[in-house]
Amino acid sequence: MQALPGDYHNHTIWSDGTGTVDDSIRAAIDAGITEVGISDHFGPIAGSPYPGHPIKKIEIPSYLDEVELASTRYDDIMVLLSAEADYSPETEDALSAMLDANRFDYIVGGVHSVCGFDFDNVLERDDPKWLDLESLYHEYYTVVKKSVEFGKLDIIAHLDYIGLWGHKAPKSSRRDVYVVLEAIRESGAALEINTDNISDPAQRMYPERSTIELAAKMGIPITFGSDAHRSTFIGGNFEQAVRVAYECGYNGSRRMSDREIIPFYQK
Repeated sequence: MQALPGDYHNHTIWSDGTGTVDDSIRAAIDAGITEVGISDHFGPIAGSPYPGHPIKKIEIPSYLDEVELASTRYDDIMVLLSAEADYSPETEDALSAMLDANRFDYIVGGVHSVCGFDFDNVLERDDPKWLDLESLYHEYYTVVKKSVEFGKLDIIAHLDYIGLWGHKAPKSSRRDVYVVLEAIRESGAALEINTDNISDPAQRMYPERSTIELAAKMGIPITFGSDAHRSTFIGGNFEQAVRVAYECGYNGSRRMSDREIIPFYQK
């Protein structure tokens, strides 16, 4: 391997992480990461799936300034300013205005709720909605497709995330996955391989292997993200994730600083 890919999805104390911006950067350096993006939760507070998670509106300028200042202090790593836009159709207009009003190197897009149902909230784990997996999965992929068509996302995060509780995806969802991947290909965004198999009960990476294989055949670029909420997990499982991506047909991943595809392995 030439070098580990960049880690473009992680969180700090500015949203729901436990470490500082500098903690994340130093952890990335220790992990052998050459490029890291700080991507805290971002979105309108009112109506957000997670009112306590997005950076407070009054604190956004300070967040931007801190990440940009930190990027000047390290010579051995590229530090990028990012955010995970918490997408929901109900708050799309407000989110669009917020993104347009601020400066980012790239935007990660995450879907955490479907029609007001916070599917990754532990309090909703036994909700009756889970009894109709076909409908719920279809609604989820419909929202993800809308997030892609939103047109402001550079990385589509943790596709298949609705499987975090260990539910087996219904066969009918394969068509929905293909439709979402088509939208991603047309948008030019990258598909994230999310390596956070620690905090979720299903203990798996996202998306599932068959989705990565299909994305490779469709020519969709990929990035990697640890989704770290503590700095010590930045770059976590990246060697395994690169190996899976390579086995699925990928030879490299997108570097977000210049959007170039960087090979995994030396020839």
